[in-house]
Amino acid sequence: MPSPRHSLAALASSLTMLIASGCAVMPGAHSSDAAITQAIRARYAGDRTVDAAAIQVETRNGVVLLSGQARDWTEKTVAEQVALKVDEVRTIKNDITIRGGA
Repeated sequence: MPSPRHSLAALASSLTMLIASGCAVMPGAHSSDAAITQAIRARYAGDRTVDAAAIQVETRNGVVLLSGQARDWTEKTVAEQVALKVDEVRTIKNDITIRGGA
C-alpha cells in the first residue's frame, strides 16, 4: 500500500497535468466532468471546422458551457454538435459569440 505522502504526491502530479492540459473544471465538479471537458477539447482539436483555441469548455454535473468566439454560425453549431456526441453530456449551454457580431 502506498504511503500517504506518495499518494499526495501522485494526486498533486495528476492535478498539475490536468491543469496544464487546459481542462476547465468548475468548483464542486465531479471527476467525470474533467473527462467530459477533455474529451470535447480533444474532439475540437481533431475537427477542421472548430477553432479549438477560440472555444472554451467548462463542465459541471454533465452540463457543458461553451464560450468564446466562432468565425461564423456554422462553427458555433458544429462546436455544439461535437460536444453533444461526448458520453455523459447531459446538456449544452452554448454562449459562443460570432466574431464581428454577424
